[in-house]
Amino acid sequence: MAKCIKCKADLEDGTRFCDECGAEQPAALFCDECGAELEPGVKFCDSCGCIVGGAVQSKPVTSILSSSGGAAYGLRLINKKAAAPVEAKNANEIQAAEHFAAGEKHFKNADYESAIAELSKAIELVQNNINYYIKRAMAWAKLQKPQDAISDLDEVIKMDPGLDYVYNLKGVCCRAVKDYKRAVEAYEKAIELNPANQSYKDSLKKVKVNK
Repeated sequence: MAKCIKCKADLEDGTRFCDECGAEQPAALFCDECGAELEPGVKFCDSCGCIVGGAVQSKPVTSILSSSGGAAYGLRLINKKAAAPVEAKNANEIQAAEHFAAGEKHFKNADYESAIAELSKAIELVQNNINYYIKRAMAWAKLQKPQDAISDLDEVIKMDPGLDYVYNLKGVCCRAVKDYKRAVEAYEKAIELNPANQSYKDSLKKVKVNK
């Protein structure tokens, strides 16, 4: 639940104009790299640590991730936490890696539909690579399809349940579809894995208001 910047009336998340006084509300800020919601005036994202200079204004909740491209910090973070990547040894792995590279290129160019097509081909060939799923989840989110993103994030969690970033992104997506119960569960798990992350705690407080 938000407050009107002018009359302080209670507003639902995502409200653009106050019903009481008509004042336009400022758009929410989301991290350009990991999609976490940001407080006004911050210089660094608490979730991923990136400089907030790349963050853009976006419609609250419905815009899960900002529309600009660029390499995703979240993917780099998962690469650090996951096991070291294994060099491709067979034809499927080689082809999957090529599709993944093509998908990343499309993602950086903000062509998210083409990115999903390439990443889906990679997943068809290699079903146990979490990087393929997390990248596709981010592309789904960019296309405002949080439910599809959640499905991919759940696959990642099955393969590696120890990545706090994944639970955070799942919480953002669950919040977008107003599934506040699952959003709370996701944020709580993210906090359990990374209790020092204040952004996760702030997100949990916000979603509990709507639960």
